[in-house]
Formats: sequence, structure tokens, C-alpha cells
Amino acid sequence: MEMTDLDFAEMVESVFSGMLGFELVRTHTEGEPEPGDRFIGTVHISGSWEGSVVVECPEKFGRLVAAAMFGNEPDAVEDDEIVDVVGELANMTGGNVKALLEGEATLSLPTVVRGADFRVIVPGTHLTRSLAYECSGHVFQVRVLSKNPS
Repeated sequence: MEMTDLDFAEMVESVFSGMLGFELVRTHTEGEPEPGDRFIGTVHISGSWEGSVVVECPEKFGRLVAAAMFGNEPDAVEDDEIVDVVGELANMTGGNVKALLEGEATLSLPTVVRGADFRVIVPGTHLTRSLAYECSGHVFQVRVLSKNPS
């Protein structure tokens, strides 16, 4: 798979800015997540290339995105709506990554986890791409993990 940092950034920005109208500022803040619950959505790609796409955001940012997608106020958003939105963000970003692949590939259904003190590990993968963005006072991250040699 040929995917540059610029390709990946354009994919992420098209999902968040183009489709949702959020103004993103790229940041290098990939340290500790902000306090409180966070949501992590993951999709897996199998076929000519194997790997995963991971979208991680704090609960408060997930609530803002869900409010924008469902036309609600952030305080009116239900937890299930945040799960749906984070899963869909992983799905859309994963679909964009899949579109860059040559040959056959399939995209799994998204998996979403929520909590405050955990990390998601996809066995047998290594980090290929990672971006962090600041939006509305929150930092979210998007990563591509590859099973293939880089």
C-alpha cells in the first residue's frame, strides 16, 4: 500500500472537515489522553493488505460530533449515539484507506470501546500512520496499524 502522510491527513480531514464541517488543527499532542472517558472505534482491513484503522476521541468531543451528525445539542446526545458516530468515523476513515489498496480487500464492521483506563491492542500489527488533531478544545487521534512489513 502506498499511502503518504499527506494522503492520510487528507483522508482524515475530508471526513471531519468536509463531511462534518469541523475546523481541525493538526497537533503533535499524542501523549496522555484528556481526563475522563474516551471512545475508540476500530475497523480491520483484510485482503491484499492487512491492518486496522483506529479513531480515538474523548467523550466530550464524541458528544460534539454526534450532536452535529444527529442535529442535537451536545447535552441531548445519548451514549449509544456517540458509539454509533465513533464507529462510523472509523468506518469512513477505514473505507478511505481501503480505497487506496490494490487488489481485493474487505472492511470489517466497526468495534467501539469506551472507558477511561485502557488501551486497544491489535496483535501482530505495528503503527504505520498516526495523526492528532485539536478541534473545539479537544484532541483526537487517528492511527493506521499494519500487519504487513513497512
